[in-house]
Order: sequence, then C-alpha cells, then structure tokens
Amino acid sequence: MSIGADAISETTIGAQSTATTATKGPPPKRTVVATADPATQPEPR
Repeated sequence: MSIGADAISETTIGAQSTATTATKGPPPKRTVVATADPATQPEPR
C-alpha cells in the first residue's frame, strides 16, 4: 500500500507543480504565440 500511496502523492505533487507553473511561471508557448504578432515574432522552429 505504501507504493500506491507514493504514486498518488507523486501524481498530486506533479499536478500542483503544473498548476503553480501555469499560474506563477512563464506563460505557455501557445499564449506567447497567440498574443505575439506572427509578422514581427514568427513561431520558433
């Protein structure tokens, strides 16, 4: 049962980390591309 609990804990921590990154971290690439003018800032390849 400890292995299962560890797996659940890791999943929960991973989800919280992702949420924190999305909220406080740099904006996702899709946001940058959506807000940036493609003519002046083409999408990096």
